[in-house]
Amino acid sequence: MPNEQLKKEMVERGKGKIAKLIGRIAIYNDSKKTDLCTVLIR
Repeated sequence: MPNEQLKKEMVERGKGKIAKLIGRIAIYNDSKKTDLCTVLIR
């Protein structure tokens, strides 16, 4: 039984890491887009 609990925790942690990574990528893409827009406006 403890093994199953460990697996669940690992999966949850993995999801958290992936979510953080996706969040960072999204923020990065947004900043890139705004940079492009400011460059185009100039």
